[in-house]
Amino acid sequence: MFFIDEIHRFNKAQQDLLLPDVEDANIRLIGATTHNPGFYVISPLLSRSHLFKLNPVNTAVIAKILAQALSDGERGIGSMKCYAQDAVMTSIAVLSNGDMRRALNALETIVISLPIGPEIKVDDVEKFSGERALRYDADEDEHYDTISAYIKSMRGCDPDAAIFWLTKMLDSGEDPRFIARRMVIFASEDIGLADSRALPLAVACFDACEKIGLPECALNLAHVTVFLATAPKSNSTYLALSKCRAHVAQNGLQNVPLWLRDGHGKANKREGNQRDYKYSHDYAYNVSGQYYMEQPEKFWHPKDSGGEKQIAERAKFCEDLRKQIAPDGQNS
Repeated sequence: MFFIDEIHRFNKAQQDLLLPDVEDANIRLIGATTHNPGFYVISPLLSRSHLFKLNPVNTAVIAKILAQALSDGERGIGSMKCYAQDAVMTSIAVLSNGDMRRALNALETIVISLPIGPEIKVDDVEKFSGERALRYDADEDEHYDTISAYIKSMRGCDPDAAIFWLTKMLDSGEDPRFIARRMVIFASEDIGLADSRALPLAVACFDACEKIGLPECALNLAHVTVFLATAPKSNSTYLALSKCRAHVAQNGLQNVPLWLRDGHGKANKREGNQRDYKYSHDYAYNVSGQYYMEQPEKFWHPKDSGGEKQIAERAKFCEDLRKQIAPDGQNS
């Protein structure tokens, strides 16, 4: 039996050294890690292993074990003769986030800070909790899981959940600029034309994080988080870009039509560049009837959401007018 705690700390070469003995059954390897094995354990070793996920311990179970540890003089800290109400044990259990080891360490730290024999009060737990660090590993699972929950909460129009996950990130030491960057992306990906105020507001928030920094920029982040979460949503521009990229990947790129090419220079003029271009401002509603691809395609399909409804109506009016002027869909 060969047990390796925190196996994620072994690099690829070190893990490779374990493979022959695992394959020949010379050792029965047990590895433990708080990180995602898919990212930190090499595939050959992972494929020869059974993966067991240890879930957080129930709060009531943790509180019960804490009470036992407090009274057990042989294996616990009963020699300190401290005692506590059930509610206090529960509060320590809640702070541990399902981690039994963390809960026991917290109880021991609180007891050691007190003289022998007193009752552990709620104030003692609050003093300890004020110094504790939230479970949040930068660039690890918790980092990505939390930002994912934050984005999905805004996408799902839940400002309370979005503020909750924002608070977790800020209180855990997350870089506010990282959060603001995701806001800028979200403003176009998930709100888009439904409320065009979202993008400049998100950019302004990023600018505030750059210029002001914490702790004050937390107010800017909260402000824009609630706005983005409650704004009408549309991903029509995101879908249009995705559809166009798929079309180009399958069909290739079209050449720029002759009437749209740059007409500066004698050589370009000889080629006929821009000769048949129709200046849109010379026509009613800025629609000349001219098309801007040799083979027109449809990529953007607007949604009936927020301000996009009016934009869609304007786009349809222009499209219908163009078809009336050039019903064959060609440059004319």
